[in-house]
Amino acid sequence: KVGKLYASPVDVVLSQVDVVQPDLVFVSNDRLHLVTETSIQGAPDLVIEVLSPSTARLDRDRKKDAYARFGVREYWIADADTRTLETYRLEDQSFRLTSTSEAPVPSSALFPDLTFDLQSLLVCSPFHETDSARSNWLRSLRYCNGDLNPSAEWGAAAL
Repeated sequence: KVGKLYASPVDVVLSQVDVVQPDLVFVSNDRLHLVTETSIQGAPDLVIEVLSPSTARLDRDRKKDAYARFGVREYWIADADTRTLETYRLEDQSFRLTSTSEAPVPSSALFPDLTFDLQSLLVCSPFHETDSARSNWLRSLRYCNGDLNPSAEWGAAAL
C-alpha cells in the first residue's frame, strides 16, 4: 500500500482562503499526517479532476494554478468526452504536461506502484451529459470502483 485515495466531497485546505474539493485526491503514506477528521490540510501528492461542462475551465485554469502554487506534485485531468488523461508534473512551481494518454490503466511517475483504472472511472461518469449526472457520479463513485470503501465517510481507499 502506497497511500490513500479520497473521493469528493473532501475539502483540501491549501491556505486560509484557498479550499478546494477535487474529484479524487491521493495522499501517500508519507503525507497521511495531512488528513484530519474533516479535511486534508495541505497539498496532497496527486489530484485528479474529471472534466464536466461547468468545471472544465476552472479545472484547467484556476484550480490547476492553485495546485501548482501550493505544491501538489502531480495533477491529472480526465476528459470523459475524449476519453483521455492529461498528466502534469510539478516543476519549479508550475505544471509541465508530461503525457496525454488513452491508456486504460495509467500510472503515476512519482508513485509507480499506484495504478488507476481510468476506464472504470470514465464508464461510471456520464460527465458529458449533465452536471447533475456528474454530481450523482461523485456521490456513487465508491460503489462504481471496487477499490473504494462504501462505508468510509469520504470514500477513502487504501492503495
